[in-house]
Amino acid sequence: MWLAQLIAEDNWVEAGKIAGKVLGNSNRWEHWVWTFAQAEKFDEITPYIPATNDNQTPLPSRVYEVVLGHYIFTDRTRLAQLLDQWDPELFDVRSVISTIEERLASDEIAEDGNDWRVLMESLAKLYLADGRARDALRCYTRLQDADKAFALVREAKLLDTVTEDIPGLIMLRLSKQQLRSAPLSELEEGTSEAIQLLADEAQRGTVPTAIVVDQLKRKGDAFQPFLFFYLRALWNSSKGTVLTRSRWRNFGAVDDGHALVDAFADLAVSLFAEYDRALLLTFIQKSERYSLGRATEIFERRHYIPELVHILSKTGETKRALSLIIGELGDVKQAIDFAKEHPDLWGDLLDYSMDKPTFIRGLLEEVGAVSLGSEFNPIDVVRRIPEGLEIEGLKRGLWKFIREFEIQMSISEGVARVLRGEVTSGMDILRAGRKKGVSFEVIHETAQDVELEVKDVPFTAISEKAGGGGIDVETISTPKTTKRPTSSAAARSPIPPGHCSACADSFHLDEKQILLGFTCGHVYHLPCLIDAHPDTKDSSAAASMLVQMEDVAAEDDDGEGAGGGTRSVGAKVAHAQVMRNVLGSMGCARCREIAERPGSSPA
Repeated sequence: MWLAQLIAEDNWVEAGKIAGKVLGNSNRWEHWVWTFAQAEKFDEITPYIPATNDNQTPLPSRVYEVVLGHYIFTDRTRLAQLLDQWDPELFDVRSVISTIEERLASDEIAEDGNDWRVLMESLAKLYLADGRARDALRCYTRLQDADKAFALVREAKLLDTVTEDIPGLIMLRLSKQQLRSAPLSELEEGTSEAIQLLADEAQRGTVPTAIVVDQLKRKGDAFQPFLFFYLRALWNSSKGTVLTRSRWRNFGAVDDGHALVDAFADLAVSLFAEYDRALLLTFIQKSERYSLGRATEIFERRHYIPELVHILSKTGETKRALSLIIGELGDVKQAIDFAKEHPDLWGDLLDYSMDKPTFIRGLLEEVGAVSLGSEFNPIDVVRRIPEGLEIEGLKRGLWKFIREFEIQMSISEGVARVLRGEVTSGMDILRAGRKKGVSFEVIHETAQDVELEVKDVPFTAISEKAGGGGIDVETISTPKTTKRPTSSAAARSPIPPGHCSACADSFHLDEKQILLGFTCGHVYHLPCLIDAHPDTKDSSAAASMLVQMEDVAAEDDDGEGAGGGTRSVGAKVAHAQVMRNVLGSMGCARCREIAERPGSSPA
């Protein structure tokens, strides 16, 4: 009655306030909302309608839908406020979505106008409330709301949706005016987030590179910078980078960025030549997939000499490449480096340079540092200089290359001296080792000494391995009692100290035979060693040696007759010289026998 009285008095503002106080969650709300609606007094009643669904008796959804429908047509700003305030569960979201879509489809709302933007934002909110994240992403993309779009991609995992509108995703932070007139740096900054997202997902295999390239190419020349940004990001990325910098999904990389760009190698050459020449040179050096003919056309048209030199060297046109280095670049160091890679061009390098005084001077300065020990002879440069040709700075160039040559010679001589010193030191060590004596004991075998313990310093001897194969090095200690082994045992088992390695007889204090020892540890009677070697057994050289030794012994004043019992140093030296002439190259007979057996390994 109170509300009716206020309405009868046309006091709608007060009536709206009273409705909020007296109606509560009464089902009479629908009646009074319709009353206000028929009078076009929505603004007076709307602020007091319950905004949440916490009431025990919820209001009919139709109440909220009527109010929202009114503001869709009359006040879009108020519509956005109500959607923020009211719980979506209070009304039928799909019904409101349908009304907004119809309104946007009409010709009454101008695209990119303020009302259009508010309706699109409201529609995106309702799509999210209805669980239609993909449709919401399309709204944010059309609105160019980059923050909300990228946030939605992260939260809702909408990577596959991105492929539906690649250009729209890239343009999220750019206006159409910027696309037409902004510098490259501004375009790069505005698209960096989207480009990196696409590059990361390309390596994970989520967004194929072919789809991105195709959509951007279809947009025409205006989108070429973005295509360049994308291929550059792919080329500079790597598997490790993708995994550590990922902000979207934890996918593993399916391919390397270089391989992905190689699939569009010709396009990459064209774009890198247009926007990033430094990257272009790196790309053509590492990639093998681009067309050499197309690349040559691009470089010739743009007059890109270093890149053209690289292509010519790959196609075998090395002389033309060298002429470009000399004639176009005038880079002496690069010319010499190029000639190093192709030594057959040294003569051409000199021929091309002889009519260029500045280049000759640079050639003299540079070639001196590389000439020593190489095929580049600086004298050839000097000899080829035409008579009468004036070369500014020639004296300084000659002085520099001579100085470089002197330095290199000094270094070489120093290295040679060091090498000679090392060789001399090594030879001294070798001679000292060869001069070392071989120690062995003579066993006392008198009647009273049969049980005498023989003591000897252990020594390293070469003997047969168990099983008969190869040569083994082992330390042999003298047993307490030494028994004379048989000849067959001598052939099969290691020879103990104090015994001949050929006949296995023990040595005695009054030994008459000359004993000859080797550094391997084996010791022989001289006749036994001669008989053990097939080269000396029954040979005239061995017989002649024994005769000479007897003659030397006979001439020794302090000697004790033939047989080698001499005591004087002169006779011993003479004996050694005679034996060396015949036996010097033979070595130990036992070690030689073991080494020559089948299945043995060299000592």
